Amino acid sequence: MACLALFDLDGTLVDRHAAFTDAIADLCRAHGFGPEIEQWLLSELADSANTEDFGRLREAFGLSEPAA
Repeated sequence: MACLALFDLDGTLVDRHAAFTDAIADLCRAHGFGPEIEQWLLSELADSANTEDFGRLREAFGLSEPAA
């Protein structure tokens, strides 16, 4: 039996950047945030986007969605 492991170290299998950008745009549209907040979120979360980051943003913007 052969096993296979795929690692996408350079973003060629999954375009994380496009998915991330789309998710931030959707969030901003849903809450009526302007382009300046969208750009701030994109730069703030570009290197990491974990539950702690989203918890901090949830509190800062008074969002009802869970951080997870």
